[in-house]
Amino acid sequence: MAQSAPDDSARQPFTGLAGFFAFWHHAAMTTDEPNGILPYILGAVIGGTASTLPRPGPGQPTERTAEVDTGKPYGLVRIRYRLMRYRHGKSDNWFWTAVHAERVA
Repeated sequence: MAQSAPDDSARQPFTGLAGFFAFWHHAAMTTDEPNGILPYILGAVIGGTASTLPRPGPGQPTERTAEVDTGKPYGLVRIRYRLMRYRHGKSDNWFWTAVHAERVA
């Protein structure tokens, strides 16, 4: 009687691009990152969402949030922006910077 080899398909890790996304998704969901999943969101998505915020300036609240659908693997994400200022000579320059991102349940 011939014995069949044990089925290792359940223990085999993903390989190639599927393995990368599986690791990426797992790392983002288990991270202790103070910025949430912000490091895993593409810069184009963050920048595109920032353009929907009001013009930065001294009369604005210090923090704003925006929601954007990032697609796979995170879906709908809420990004928190903080109003910041830097001085160059006598000029004040105001800008929004992304500080935290989290999945919207």
